[in-house]
Amino acid sequence: MEFRELSDEQRMRRPEFDVERLYPREVTFRGEFEEEEIRVSSGECAGAEGSGQLARALVRDTDLSGSRFARLVLSDVRFGNTDLSNASWQAVHARRVEFERSRAIGLRISLESALDVYAAECRFDYAMIHVNKVKGLLVFDECDLRETVFTGDLSNVVLRNCALDDAEFDPSGANGCDLRGSTLDNTRGLSRMNGARISVDQAASTAVLLATEVGLWIRD
Repeated sequence: MEFRELSDEQRMRRPEFDVERLYPREVTFRGEFEEEEIRVSSGECAGAEGSGQLARALVRDTDLSGSRFARLVLSDVRFGNTDLSNASWQAVHARRVEFERSRAIGLRISLESALDVYAAECRFDYAMIHVNKVKGLLVFDECDLRETVFTGDLSNVVLRNCALDDAEFDPSGANGCDLRGSTLDNTRGLSRMNGARISVDQAASTAVLLATEVGLWIRD
């Protein structure tokens, strides 16, 4: 069991699989699929449509742009340098999943459940991210999330050192959501993020924006 240490207070479990025991496979991700203990690399799966399950899998250098999944169950999966741009992933159940240095511009994703999901150095600009429930943590680390829309229960979501310029929050809950270290230029919906954490510097830089959202008039 391997953990990723984020801080003294935050840590999460990493995907559990032995790379040496993964079988190289060519997977189309079309129709119904159920795969486990596989390694996919350099796959051309743009526009794939279907639903299925992946367990103990490594997916690298694969084009999944424009893919459409009606239901997706991910358990102990790592995506690396994968293109998810303009994809639509619905009814996603993710447990110990990582996304590294991947491109997901315009992604539409609905996470029914997320248990220790981690995304690092990814581009999610113009995405729509809906979260139903987080167990453990859902972490975005050094990601670009410009003009991204977040909806649903954002409790226990960590946005660390991310670009959230012109992003929008419309949460049903946000207790424990951590925005510290991220840029919040023209970020909308911060007044609805009850229970979220920001730094003193962020509070100062967003004061005018927050005041405007709650209906205050600012005059010299």
